[in-house]
Amino acid sequence: MLLLCACGGGGGGGSSPVIVAPATPTPVPTPTPGPGTATFALSPDATSSITGAQRRPRYVSASTASITIVVNGAGTASVLNLYDPAHCDASKKCTLGLSAPPGNDTFLVSAYDQPNGAGNLLSRATVSAVIAANAVTVVPAILSGNVAAITVTLGNALPALHQTTTIPVTVVAKDAGGNTIVGPGGYLYPITLTDSDGSGHSSLSKTTLNGPGDVVTLQYDGGYAGGAVGASALGAQTTTAAAFAPSSATTETPLSPNRTAHSIIVGPDGALWFAEQPGYLGRITTGGALTETLVPGNWNPAVLCAGPDGAIWFSAQNMSNPSSAILRRATDGTISVFPLASGYQVENIVAAADGNLWFNQTGQLGRITPQGAITMMHLTDANSNPLHVDSLTAGPDNALWFGEGGYDALDRFDLTTQAITMHLVRPLFGGTPTAADPTIVIAGPDQRLYFSAFLMLLSSDTAGNMTTIYSPVNGIGYVSLAFAPDASLWFAGAAAQNGKPQFGRIAGGAEVTITGTTAQSGIPSVIDSLAAGPDGALYYTRGNAVGRMVP
Repeated sequence: MLLLCACGGGGGGGSSPVIVAPATPTPVPTPTPGPGTATFALSPDATSSITGAQRRPRYVSASTASITIVVNGAGTASVLNLYDPAHCDASKKCTLGLSAPPGNDTFLVSAYDQPNGAGNLLSRATVSAVIAANAVTVVPAILSGNVAAITVTLGNALPALHQTTTIPVTVVAKDAGGNTIVGPGGYLYPITLTDSDGSGHSSLSKTTLNGPGDVVTLQYDGGYAGGAVGASALGAQTTTAAAFAPSSATTETPLSPNRTAHSIIVGPDGALWFAEQPGYLGRITTGGALTETLVPGNWNPAVLCAGPDGAIWFSAQNMSNPSSAILRRATDGTISVFPLASGYQVENIVAAADGNLWFNQTGQLGRITPQGAITMMHLTDANSNPLHVDSLTAGPDNALWFGEGGYDALDRFDLTTQAITMHLVRPLFGGTPTAADPTIVIAGPDQRLYFSAFLMLLSSDTAGNMTTIYSPVNGIGYVSLAFAPDASLWFAGAAAQNGKPQFGRIAGGAEVTITGTTAQSGIPSVIDSLAAGPDGALYYTRGNAVGRMVP
């Protein structure tokens, strides 16, 4: 707090009138007040010294080197350089005498980080006082800090999804000297807060802060949301926003030691089935009951599919020789083996509209009937060059669709004519083809295909008309896609956020949120596969565990 002390100047005097008849009485002149003297005083408060960093910004910022005072908005500013021996004594009390007219005066007090009123403006106050003649007037002045930098933090940056909560928002404003602006003064210019979340599930209790004493919260109603609370103020040069993203409740069930889970699917029995390497099939119910079954014959399962016959079909590689095969597990647990001529690993296997199962190996499509009859087809382009099939799915138009890395294309395979129609993805982005794009093709509930390409997510109708639905700032290594019961698209990402695996949810053509799972010690961060369970939850495989997330 600054004290302005004003002293009034002396006035004129006179004598009592003397009546002399018959002369006319002579009027006694009224005393005319002279100018007042206002004294600016900077003194230590009762609890701290005003020297160095101990000087509290609510009085004068620790970086203050000079203070200027302008009376009634006119004339040359009076300057007080802190610790100038001409104005400051050994106790660090500084005073500056000002000439001020008696009456209602206005004082503009400004603090700067350089001597003689130069440098950055740190704080300022405009105060009014009635300056009395022939008297001392004490005027308190509380300076308001000039905001140069703002940092916003949240009391909970990862609120629980589906739970209503009130999140404290902390806003720290600093002046140009890096000093935190505190009360009882305010901000010279108000701070404006913004919430970038466009879902409508979060809102700020107030968006204008006039001083450090203002309290603000972020109200979250439990819905899918995500964004950041940002801040701005006139003259502020740097701001740090606070991001928030709801976190889904997750539980993870560990497998037996030294095993890893892959390729989770919903089986015909309503349980979740997955490949458990080396050499096991895993099954977990929606209630969390885990069963691990050894696959006979030294076969190591890879990719699973629910067959049209109620069986679990899966590809496997033999662990004692280079052979590969398609295996069928009947509902009674009996496992049949259908060897493949090539030792190449089967990459994908799907149940198609013709009642058969289809799979792909390098440059080939394979078909296996429910009775186990296998037919292989080599895939080539018009120039007889082999096509590189990166993924495979049954489309909404009763055809097979796959990502083709050699041309960066989304291809359609007609089950009846076996004709291939190629829809190029690369022209959307330019550049040279890469053998990894596009990948992870799945059919959506809206009769469209969804897939990843060039670290983005895209959608296409069955005529090949494509659109980008999600293009993250930082590329995510997508490993799995699945649709939740509410028709929102979820993806699992190999990238980690704050050391946690990522789930992303996209609804209405825009990203809503990315959320992390709760990592267990020793479990890798990468989510391997994702499936929507019959109970409305999302299930995933990750290292030595199977996880369940409430979307």
